[in-house]
Amino acid sequence: MDVNIIFSKMEDYLESDFSVYVISGVHKEKFKKSLEMMWHHIDILENNGVIEDFDPLNTPRVIEECINHLMYVSLESKMTNMLAEFVNNYIFVVFNWNTNVWKNNNFNNKIQYLQRFVDGRLNLDEAVDVLNKLSLKLGRYKEWLPPAFELSRHYYNLLKED
Repeated sequence: MDVNIIFSKMEDYLESDFSVYVISGVHKEKFKKSLEMMWHHIDILENNGVIEDFDPLNTPRVIEECINHLMYVSLESKMTNMLAEFVNNYIFVVFNWNTNVWKNNNFNNKIQYLQRFVDGRLNLDEAVDVLNKLSLKLGRYKEWLPPAFELSRHYYNLLKED
């Protein structure tokens, strides 16, 4: 697939109403910044140039934050077709950018994990890890019960006695 089309689809998703509740405004700007930076680097590499403005300690930070946010969103939100397409496109671009620019193997592992998560191909250890994270989060919700739940529980128990 053409890189221009992929970038266009990602930008369209970021500007769409569908992304409003999934990707916050702060992260939307980070995604835009990361796409601009990767596009700039891709353009330089296509013209056989050398990327001079790359600082391995600071430059990839925004891309890593975006990948971390996608990992969080994938775990917390319903994976719609549009979100899955955006994540797959972003992963594709980031993986190729990392392979050609940053060359960080640990980051590649994180990208591949996110790809397996989106595709529903986690191995058993990864699935157990995801379930443990969800269990911890649900445990926090269980500690806080609104009064309406207690009231409903009382009426439910009364109905069971009849």
